[in-house]
Amino acid sequence: MGLDSLPPELLQQVLGFVFCHDWLLSPNRRSKLNLRLVCRFFDRNIRLHAFGKLDIDRGVLQQTTCMNDQMVTRLLFEIVKSDSSRDGNTLTEKYWHILCSVTVSNLGKYNTVEQLIHDYGTDDISENEDCAGALVAAAYDDDLSLINRLIGDSFDVNISTKYFATALHWAAHRGHIVLVDLLLDKGARPMARDSCERTPLHLAASQGHSIVLRRLLTTDARNDETCDYGLGSFFSTSEGTYNAATMSPKPTEPVKADAKDGFRRTPLSWASQGGHEAVVKLLLERDDVDPSSKTRDGWTPLLWAAKAGHVEVVKQLLASPNVKPDAKDMFGQTALTWAAKEGQYAVVRLLLEQKKVKANSKDKFGRTPFSYAAAAGSEDIVKQLLMRGDVEVDTKDENDRTPLFHATVARQEHIVKLLLAREDVNANPIDVFGNTLLLEASHSGHKALLELFLIQSDVTVHCCDHDGWTPLSRAAYAGHDEVVELLLHQTGIDADSKDSFGRSPLIWAAKEGHSMAVKLLARRNDVNVNSIDHLGRTALSWAAVNGHGMVIECLFTRNELVLSHRDNDGQTPLILAAVEGRPAIVKLLVERDGAEIDGRDKRGQTALLCAARGGHEAVFKILADRKEVDADARDQLGRTALFWAAKGGHESIVRQLVHRGDVDPNPRDINGETPLIWASRRNHKGVASLLRGTLAKRDGCRV
Repeated sequence: MGLDSLPPELLQQVLGFVFCHDWLLSPNRRSKLNLRLVCRFFDRNIRLHAFGKLDIDRGVLQQTTCMNDQMVTRLLFEIVKSDSSRDGNTLTEKYWHILCSVTVSNLGKYNTVEQLIHDYGTDDISENEDCAGALVAAAYDDDLSLINRLIGDSFDVNISTKYFATALHWAAHRGHIVLVDLLLDKGARPMARDSCERTPLHLAASQGHSIVLRRLLTTDARNDETCDYGLGSFFSTSEGTYNAATMSPKPTEPVKADAKDGFRRTPLSWASQGGHEAVVKLLLERDDVDPSSKTRDGWTPLLWAAKAGHVEVVKQLLASPNVKPDAKDMFGQTALTWAAKEGQYAVVRLLLEQKKVKANSKDKFGRTPFSYAAAAGSEDIVKQLLMRGDVEVDTKDENDRTPLFHATVARQEHIVKLLLAREDVNANPIDVFGNTLLLEASHSGHKALLELFLIQSDVTVHCCDHDGWTPLSRAAYAGHDEVVELLLHQTGIDADSKDSFGRSPLIWAAKEGHSMAVKLLARRNDVNVNSIDHLGRTALSWAAVNGHGMVIECLFTRNELVLSHRDNDGQTPLILAAVEGRPAIVKLLVERDGAEIDGRDKRGQTALLCAARGGHEAVFKILADRKEVDADARDQLGRTALFWAAKGGHESIVRQLVHRGDVDPNPRDINGETPLIWASRRNHKGVASLLRGTLAKRDGCRV
């Protein structure tokens, strides 16, 4: 039985369920899903019936028409046709929005608009945002004939949409000179603003449309004069051949070639970023354009061009007498800084030829172009800067880091080699945090860099930062096994040094689960396998907490390993593993002699009690099966494992405990409360019922 054979009432219920109960989706996603469902699985009559019951608002239409789905597009037209026939063949605002959404989203383009205009005409088109959308769509497609049909003598060509601005914006953006002429002839304003305060000049400049830009710039000056924009008296498009002399604009407001948008960017700024040489040349020829105009963030056209590597644009800008080659952005970075940072060799070379350019200019972070070039690994730029005799190669930034230091952090081995070969470079710089090159190389695990630094005469393997971290500590922490091995072979290495946390390289490696590093460290006699940190924990303690079984196996190779060491809270590795619910670790430990399976912490809690408290059934079972475990042990509050399991609602553990003959089912803590009281108070009905049944069966108690 197909859906189309269902009674209308039942069909409406089915569709209502589909549309209203996909509550897991956001409204926009829900709308898309509904449209696709209807298009894929229902015939035309069902679609119209379904969507006749839906409130299709503007947001829904804009979202759904962006799905690039022709079935959805056709459905929208069916809605228009169906509802318009009921409304007296009138294109209402709602349906014009459907038209605009479909057109702007490129689903059928102007052929779609043609279809609707053919069906309904344009008499009822009102001058509102929806009509503006249709005009913008036509402008997007460079459709002169359609625009002529959409706009009449009384039509306001400057009407704009919320997001797409005016038709002139789109025409300028896409470089349609004929359409630009047509719109200007109809009174379009070149200085109209979109939602980002951009004018058509900004859009034309950003896309490199120099002919369009020239046309826009001459709008208020041309009056009745003709201008061929370099195309000759006649030029052709897909729409036909046009005579420039017949296309004279109406007077408009003054055009500002240096207008700023919402980001305080000018057309020259956009053109420079895009590398549009013809546009840049056109704008620089004007007296009303400031070539050093800054954006909200302090960016000049030269900065944009230098960063992007547009050499010819940079040349044009530098040739302008009003350009400031050393202008800085909000972070104090110049064009040379950005070119060096981005690896723009040709631009760097060009800028260095300028006498006004300061090669050692520092930004707000104290870094120079040479520092950024070294970090970026741009060897050509580094060499180019070094050829200039006034470049400071060992200057420090705000953190006392030199170019060599930044190259090391960035793992630029070739730059490091180049700088270490110079006598004017300090091979052992120390930053404000006490970090050295050796520390950084060890932390990053770059063995080749480490070997380079170790052969330097003024580099010591015993260095440490302000937190007491040594190269070995950092390598062990990060798990760089080859670096750990290399450092351990260094003469006089302190393999058991402690940092400000009291942790040795072994503790860090064990804590982070790096078994190979632990193995390398544990085989050395000068490494204390029972060393404790500021929490009183050993390498074994941390491995137990974090569940690193392979690390524990490596530690077991040391006979002097203490299995029952207590930390500052009195917790042994076994208790710590039980607290965290690590059954594999617990099993490893209980099978070793000296683990103190029933040991207590400072609160008097055993490993079994901790497992019961946390609801860790697997750990509890391992411990409960051991003969040496007291399943009814009490902590300092007088509470047993049963008490904590009942309080936490861990029914499985409670059941195991009450079935044991050595466990009191009704113990009282120091406050006189019982497991049953706590289970009832916490509303653990299953546990409470189990305890009541146990008490009634075993003791005949009335509960």
